[in-house]
Amino acid sequence: MNFFLIYITTFDSCKKKNIKESFFAIEYPNEMSVNYLDGIGGHVQFNFMNDDSVINEQLTVGSSGLNLNSKGYSYSYMKKLVNIYKSNVPRNCDFNIEMVGVSKFFGQSVDMFKARISYPDSIEGPYKGDYLLMNLLIFPSDDERLDAVLLSLGAHDSSEIKSFDDFETKGYISTMVKSFRYIE
Repeated sequence: MNFFLIYITTFDSCKKKNIKESFFAIEYPNEMSVNYLDGIGGHVQFNFMNDDSVINEQLTVGSSGLNLNSKGYSYSYMKKLVNIYKSNVPRNCDFNIEMVGVSKFFGQSVDMFKARISYPDSIEGPYKGDYLLMNLLIFPSDDERLDAVLLSLGAHDSSEIKSFDDFETKGYISTMVKSFRYIE
């Protein structure tokens, strides 16, 4: 696994996407495809596909609209996000929330939700089978003007990631999340 590529946000990229300013960098490997999320409230999405063209690992960096001054709204934000996910899951999929709240991730207390989702093999698109899903609300350390980002982590059951704890130690995702840093 070679991590040679770096995605960096800029003032211009945030302005172009009509999202609040959030300056960060994240490293990613050549094996990941990159989708730039223009106009849908996000920054970027990284996908690693398996041999069957099914998403094996996915990391999406989104905009939250929260900053250090609005950190007290984190729990209600995560509850709202869960409801958005529930309303967008196809009817023939199982979506089960494991937890919503604050938990440790890389030794830090982080607002998050954890879920499991199952897609039938008959569904169209790059999602098939069982996935772990974890959404993390990551705030900058000092700069109150910067938008907190939402890291959405997904792993297919054929990936190295078999549990929520594995997001910290296995697969491409763990190395990518470790590399994430705000530019303050």
